[in-house]
Amino acid sequence: MHNKPLRRRRVLCALAWCAAWPLGASGSTWPEVSADLRTLGSYPFRYWGLSIYQAELRVGAGFDAQRYAQHRLALGLTYARSLKGSAIADRSLSEMRALAQRSGLPWREPQAAQWLRQLRALIPDVQAGDRITGVNHPQQGTTLFFNQTALGTIEGNAFAELFFGIWLSPLTPEPAMRQALLSP
Repeated sequence: MHNKPLRRRRVLCALAWCAAWPLGASGSTWPEVSADLRTLGSYPFRYWGLSIYQAELRVGAGFDAQRYAQHRLALGLTYARSLKGSAIADRSLSEMRALAQRSGLPWREPQAAQWLRQLRALIPDVQAGDRITGVNHPQQGTTLFFNQTALGTIEGNAFAELFFGIWLSPLTPEPAMRQALLSP
């Protein structure tokens, strides 16, 4: 019972955060942002033999994998199990930090702390079958969707390069996943 006030605060915080972050000029509904994207590849991610999620990459015409952060794309994760949104946010930032270190991309702790606050506010707890999709709008930001409902946008190309790089960078810790996502 003591979790109800905490849950209420998280929901209110997420709603406030969504209101504070514009959805971008490229459209704010799933049909608008996905209309001209086609599925390029998918991959069932497992950790220690446990199914975690099914990843799917959707891209537009002219997509260049070497310049993924400069293209509109949608990377969706359909979860196979229940996970806390805060754990997803924490893991995402941890992977982004590790990628920055491996690739020599800039990493600024104040910016990272802001990204973590945004991710924690936006990403809800998931159940098996739920889908979180990140849509890259180059030069605008990354819009997150939960089961095709827009959650909000995190602005900036630096975020997009590191966030989508978790799956698409040549330096990803999961090269088999990258290969499967980028293979038609």
